Amino acid sequence: MKQVLIDTEIFIDHLTTNKKESSLMKLLGRYNCFTTVINAMEIYEKVGRQNKRYADMVLYPLKVLGIPSRYAEKVIDIMELSKIKKNKSLRDILIVMMAVQNDLILATFDIKKYSDFVNLKLLKINKGGLIDTWKSNRHSMGNQKR
Repeated sequence: MKQVLIDTEIFIDHLTTNKKESSLMKLLGRYNCFTTVINAMEIYEKVGRQNKRYADMVLYPLKVLGIPSRYAEKVIDIMELSKIKKNKSLRDILIVMMAVQNDLILATFDIKKYSDFVNLKLLKINKGGLIDTWKSNRHSMGNQKR
């Protein structure tokens, strides 16, 4: 089963949609799903303290990845190999780094936001459902896992 890292906007869509089956539910049914501590923090911030239980429920079936200290230097590698300018969001760079380091496909509504990064596999999601559009940049960073 393919493994995907789910970006925050897919969770927010799930929490705010009135569709019978959200994109998140479709992903959970088709893939082994992960998210990051960054995404989890964004979800809790979005729902607020009063609705914390909704964030708890949406995160429950996922593996939430932390950021080990050995990943710190990988941020620089990703920026240099991708020729990313310093004005790029550190948040986006960290999400990419975690996807690349864990050999995960990043599932997102906004594929354009991540198109400058090398070695990143993307799964474009449309709000109405899934589209299996896989993109992997050609450049290599060598051995990704450490």
